Amino acid sequence: MIEQRVSELFRGADPGDGPALPEGYAERLVAVGRRGVRRRRALGGSVLLVVLLAVGLLGLGPLPSRSPQPATPTAGVGLPDRLAPFSFRTGTIGDAPLDRAVMIFEYGSGETINVWQRLALGADGNSYRQLDGIAPGTPWLLTADGRAVVTTEANRATSAFTVLDLSTGLRHQFRLPAPAAVALLAASPDGRYVAYSAAPYQGSTSIIGEVEQIARERGTLTLLDLTDGRSTTVTGVESVSAAAFSPDGESLAVQSGAETWIVDRAGRRLRRVDIPHGFVLAPRVAWSPDGRLLAVQPADPFSGAGASDPHQVRFVDAVSDAPVPPPVSAEQLLGWRSSDRILTLTLGGISELPVGGGDPVVLTRLDRGSSCEYHTQPCLALEIRAATALLPTLTVRSGDDPDRGPWPAPVRQVAAAVSLLVAALAGVLVWRLRPRWSRAGQRGRMVLAKRRR
Repeated sequence: MIEQRVSELFRGADPGDGPALPEGYAERLVAVGRRGVRRRRALGGSVLLVVLLAVGLLGLGPLPSRSPQPATPTAGVGLPDRLAPFSFRTGTIGDAPLDRAVMIFEYGSGETINVWQRLALGADGNSYRQLDGIAPGTPWLLTADGRAVVTTEANRATSAFTVLDLSTGLRHQFRLPAPAAVALLAASPDGRYVAYSAAPYQGSTSIIGEVEQIARERGTLTLLDLTDGRSTTVTGVESVSAAAFSPDGESLAVQSGAETWIVDRAGRRLRRVDIPHGFVLAPRVAWSPDGRLLAVQPADPFSGAGASDPHQVRFVDAVSDAPVPPPVSAEQLLGWRSSDRILTLTLGGISELPVGGGDPVVLTRLDRGSSCEYHTQPCLALEIRAATALLPTLTVRSGDDPDRGPWPAPVRQVAAAVSLLVAALAGVLVWRLRPRWSRAGQRGRMVLAKRRR
């Protein structure tokens, strides 16, 4: 439209006494002007594209390597003095593996919206990673050495165990002889064996925990060897709802129905343990490091033995009828620091508690700030599991500068999209203001030229 008007002006202009314009001069002049405009637009578009790409790449944040390398071995074992706040920028095991995990827990809130992460805390006490690829509600077990996580299938018969190697981020599967209802029970101190209860079962259910309950009520004790994937049935040990390996890994304490037994890995019953009425074996972590004590807890925390104190932990002698320490109160028994100290979850956080009595010493304080649900709700730490073989040597370290690894892929994608959008809006704004700046520059040059005259 503008080019047509310019051509009409040239045709309708009175040349006066001036020389006649060559034929087609106006058209050629307009064509030259159009080429100049196209070149300037192409140059401006190219510059804008480069800017958009640069800003978009900056929005990706730290990038993981294409092939994550095995994690560097950590020196010593630690717990942070406080748990790091919730963050969507916490990377995954698949992008940045850990050497070992001292603890795995679920972290988040569900007050208004469900915002949860299943996190591994590295043995250095400072590194946090999300356990990617494990669906919500999937049963899992951390090995005692902190090097692997074993999972079964959620709310259905399990046909294969999935083992996540925390040091490489790789997964491998060990198939069962036949699909079954499975309940993971305990891990041996050396990280080789996993004890589980298995019962014949087909199909699936929508009720969370129903398949595990079937395995505990009807299942037989079975041992999975993580070195070769073979499962060995411990014949005659049935209806096992809880278990704990001895410190040497050669025998297990099992809760078989209402009875508690010490059995070896071949299934021979070595000794029956008398425990207080209404109490059952504490799952996974019952046995003390010296092999003398077993920890027990109320079968029902809200009635019977648990009515007076739902969080009480009592002790029984595993080898004789010798006197035992008095009960202690703890929300959850996480493991043993030594033969006379336990690691527990208390109102103050993760604490060390003397078995013989005394006040707990808080090692790790839980984040009570409103860092969940977009900084509107406090975070909760649930389903805490510790690598029990690492607890005797752990120390407390500063948690002020947590290592979260490279940003997870969804966060990088959102950040890149937002950065590109902002850069595009900025580019459009600059392009729209360019004519004004050009006219302002021309006026400035004219004023400057007049002043020079």
